[in-house]
Amino acid sequence: MMKTWWNAQVVSDTTSQRTWSFGISNRFRHLMATYGVTFIVVSAVMSVCSFLLSLLLVSLGMDVEGLIQTLGNWLETTPIGRPSFLDKLSPQLGSLAIAYLLHRLTSPLRIPLCIALTRYIGQLRTRRQRLLLDNDI
Repeated sequence: MMKTWWNAQVVSDTTSQRTWSFGISNRFRHLMATYGVTFIVVSAVMSVCSFLLSLLLVSLGMDVEGLIQTLGNWLETTPIGRPSFLDKLSPQLGSLAIAYLLHRLTSPLRIPLCIALTRYIGQLRTRRQRLLLDNDI
């Protein structure tokens, strides 16, 4: 079995068998070790854009209650499960609080995009640095 960046980390290694650990935290650790600042910048930019988009949608009068119910129903089918606070939401919440909640609920969608985008941008940066080094010589 081959160790790849997106799916595994060796947890224990014996002569006859290896045990592999799969998970999103291993992906984040690998991205941080491999791409460093690029990963942090991509993650921060995606979070800010997501929050601003959520705030824009809320301020334009989007049906937030319907969207939150739809996201809650979708989360119910995932290992995360449906968060209990979704049933306790008050319609009097401010637009900033609703936008933040919407931003947090979309994180399961943002994380895989962040992983893919970080890898792509990291490869672009590496190619650019190689081209710059080749031109300097």
